[in-house]
Amino acid sequence: MNFVLRFDLNIFAIVLLVALLLVVLFKQELITLKGKIFRWIIIVTIIMLALEIFSWVFDGVETRNAYILNFTFNFFFTALNTVVVCLWASYIDYIVYENKERLRRRWYYFQPFIIVFILSIVNIFTPVLFEISDQNVYSRLPFIWISITMTFILYIYALYIVIRNRRYLNSNVLYGVLIFLLLPMIATLFQLWFYGLLVIWPATAVALIFSYLIFETTSSSRDFLTGAYTRMRAEEFIKTLLKRRRKFAVVMIDLDDFKVINDTFGHHVGDDMLIEMTKILKSVFVNKAVVSRYGGDEFLVVVEGSSDGDMQLYRRKIEQALINSESVYAQAQKFSYGVAFCENFESWTMESIITTADNNMYLDKAKNKNHKRRRSDR
Repeated sequence: MNFVLRFDLNIFAIVLLVALLLVVLFKQELITLKGKIFRWIIIVTIIMLALEIFSWVFDGVETRNAYILNFTFNFFFTALNTVVVCLWASYIDYIVYENKERLRRRWYYFQPFIIVFILSIVNIFTPVLFEISDQNVYSRLPFIWISITMTFILYIYALYIVIRNRRYLNSNVLYGVLIFLLLPMIATLFQLWFYGLLVIWPATAVALIFSYLIFETTSSSRDFLTGAYTRMRAEEFIKTLLKRRRKFAVVMIDLDDFKVINDTFGHHVGDDMLIEMTKILKSVFVNKAVVSRYGGDEFLVVVEGSSDGDMQLYRRKIEQALINSESVYAQAQKFSYGVAFCENFESWTMESIITTADNNMYLDKAKNKNHKRRRSDR
């Protein structure tokens, strides 16, 4: 009973996270990189909650086996202490930038884990992080502050990424990220002040659950088929830019003769074409842009602070990416392209700027058809 009372927060948190893990195992998001990272955050947090319990259970028990177990559990607890924050920094980076290549280049997110793991190995031979006394009592050593400091640096850096890119994030996602970052940080300071009070990992578990619930409420901001943002998300972004009086451009893109693809080759080929087009648009509009599927075969891209020259460059990049695509259908795919620039905020509304981009897209479509007709008449 004393065991349960002392570690009731950890035990309760483990039960909740196991239930959460069972729920998310059946979710479609787990096949994505973001889903896989989130799953590992849950798993590692469960492991840390269990290790924290056993790192205290054998503390002060004066038997040979208890000494070995006390050292072993504290070794793994210390060595793995920074893994969750490393995973969370990766998770936040992917939420903000949605770029796998960028994330691969951010291998240094795991530097704290590598450094602490090496120090933990050294600690086996020369105590630098912690030591176990002859009475089998655990005590921290000065180098443990390296782990704590690097954890806070990574938390603060992740917080900086979120704050710097807050205007591109759905408000619910922003709140979910902030909850996860701030709760463990506050709990860490609390536990450092009151040594022996176990609140860091239960607080991390609570933050995980709240964050997941908040992220779930924003699942409708993604198009299920393509992974692009939905029309609603793009419109929210336009409203935000108008409110903050930031210059931006709206691009309306329509796949020409898309119905022919569906009717001739089947809807599965049409779906693949939409997915390929989304991938191309995301690779072209990398910075300060929201790529959304507006409906059917239409895409709406909102780009902050771009000129007419930028828009024409983007168009050429899309054309080249289609030609270089591995899909034979994409290689032959043409599209219509309409742009509207928002610089005079008093004369624009969200509806009017989308309508202008849409009208310009149809003008481009008519020009493409006339050009195609003239070529066929020759």
